[in-house]
Amino acid sequence: SFKFEIPEFHGNQVAEELLDWIVIVDEILEFKHVPLDRCVPVIAMRFRNRVAAWWTQLKLSRARSGKPKIMDWDKL
Repeated sequence: SFKFEIPEFHGNQVAEELLDWIVIVDEILEFKHVPLDRCVPVIAMRFRNRVAAWWTQLKLSRARSGKPKIMDWDKL
């Protein structure tokens, strides 16, 4: 049995680090067969610092304006 954990994301400003993180996350989600409607919540649990604050604010803002939750990894 393999155990893979999605790495934390701290909002690195370096594009290469972000792209590397996205590739790793994509591979883990595919390997673990995470259903598409669960990808965003699973990924969001790994947000830290400024990214976690941004995500919380985005969810509140969307809820207040009546917009649906972001459930698509590609839209995130």
